[in-house]
Amino acid sequence: MNAQHEINLIESYHTASSVTCFCNYFFLYNSPMNQSAAYRIPQTLHILTLVLMIGCFILGCVIFDDYGCGPDEGIERQTSLVNFRYTIERLQLPVPDSWTRFLSYLPDLKEYRDRYYGTALHQPLVLIEAFADFELPPVVFYRLRHFYVFLNWYAATIAFYLLLEKRFRSALPALVGWLILVLTPRFFAESFYNNKDILFAAWTIFSLYAIDRWTERETIASALIAGLILALTVNARLNGLAYYAIAVCFAFVSVLTDRKNAKAAALQIGVLTLSFLLVLILITPNLWDAPFRTFAETFQFSADHPNHSADGNLYFGNLVDASKSKSYLIVWILLTTPTIYLGLALIGGVFFVKEMVRHRLILNQFEGNYRRDALVLSVGLAPLLYIILRQVTVYNTWRHCYFAYPTIVYFAAISFSKIEKGIRSLRRQKLRRATAFAAAFALAAVLGNNIAWIARNHPYQFAYFAPIVRARAESFSGDYWGIATRQLLEAIVTRDPSPWIQVNHLYTQTGSINRGNLADPDRARLDLSYEISDDTDYILFSRDEKTLDLEAFPGFEVWHEIRVDGALVGAVLKRE
Repeated sequence: MNAQHEINLIESYHTASSVTCFCNYFFLYNSPMNQSAAYRIPQTLHILTLVLMIGCFILGCVIFDDYGCGPDEGIERQTSLVNFRYTIERLQLPVPDSWTRFLSYLPDLKEYRDRYYGTALHQPLVLIEAFADFELPPVVFYRLRHFYVFLNWYAATIAFYLLLEKRFRSALPALVGWLILVLTPRFFAESFYNNKDILFAAWTIFSLYAIDRWTERETIASALIAGLILALTVNARLNGLAYYAIAVCFAFVSVLTDRKNAKAAALQIGVLTLSFLLVLILITPNLWDAPFRTFAETFQFSADHPNHSADGNLYFGNLVDASKSKSYLIVWILLTTPTIYLGLALIGGVFFVKEMVRHRLILNQFEGNYRRDALVLSVGLAPLLYIILRQVTVYNTWRHCYFAYPTIVYFAAISFSKIEKGIRSLRRQKLRRATAFAAAFALAAVLGNNIAWIARNHPYQFAYFAPIVRARAESFSGDYWGIATRQLLEAIVTRDPSPWIQVNHLYTQTGSINRGNLADPDRARLDLSYEISDDTDYILFSRDEKTLDLEAFPGFEVWHEIRVDGALVGAVLKRE
């Protein structure tokens, strides 16, 4: 059975199971003749959730190798290796000669251009390579990296479910929120290869859970754990520092609003801060010498980061500097997120504001769900607004702001919970059943539509656009990382038996790295070049920030193409 069939079977089961349970839940709830069945519904929901989560894990294990590689994967691996070499040399660790020989070609960390990027989350992958004496072929270590990104995201979705279940004290809205997160097309695809933005989004969820647990329990253990997770998150991306600031602010607000013991709160903040700083320095080799000065340099490096988007991002048919447009990120969120999810999130936000006004902002109450909702909103919204208003360098759609998506899904789940409670409050049983039935099939339509789209367009879910703009998809950035280049190369080696094939890969970013995903005999047949000569057989084309104009390639014709909803993702041009 191939991966496409696995997707159809497992994801179809997701929809059918969710809808059946949803209907039964409302049909049985508060029905006198079905009290025993109603009592069993929460247990049934938990069993269903466990089955779906296991199914999701199995699906990930089946399809994680279906996606191509992006250019950042090679860069991230090299940066991780540079940090690994520095760690060995700085601590004078005894290692095999084979490790030393392999690492010797790498630059010193202090002279490396990307020394300010943390790689702690990638070090387990380096260790796997090291224990294999760095002899793993590219196809293996890139597969490992894809599976590792999936594992991080998968674990984060479970943490998100637990956060929702704690918020609602009900399995149903938690399950629906989890399904929304898992079945968002672009996140579904990128959770297998985006080793920067998805990884940071995953650790944003871990940070949310840890901060919520700390502000709720206020124990030394919870402060230590929150500090550790925040350190790993900041190491992954400096933006995570905002989460530490938010956690401390929430602790202060708690003291002001609930008149808690200020000394106890100060102790908690001190433990959190100490844990955070010590772990961050420990896992960031670049901070080992003069940590505070180096940290200041890191901030400066971030502020002066090269603006790659100055070359232009395709946006409404024009090349724009994404950092100069205050609408860019918001529009991209609207374009690439299922509209119903955004609608539910907006309604959930309205409910939150209503509750906030009713409780007179934060003057009378800052505990339980109100605190939790405010925390999730702060973590998602505050950094996003800062990036937009300060015109921080961003590029390639809204991937740098994927950390905000868990907040969107969280408030969509709040909206669903309100709908659930509204249906349960209906007194007339027939009306309650009819409304539950209609709500169940509305849920089926939403999730089922996304499941069908994900299955139909596998493995190109990264090219998802909301239906309202699909006809104009080619007016916006497409496969900006050249992920589909792998499938373009596979088409060539599958259909062309020639012993020597010359391929121009100037018009995609990932020709070389995706050649590494091919079998050795096929890889040996391909000669990649950035020049178009009389010997060039094929040209690879990724529709990233450009559109295909055949007049620019005289003597070549479209031989193979990949399209999603009619919009070009990538193509192979062959000499006529």
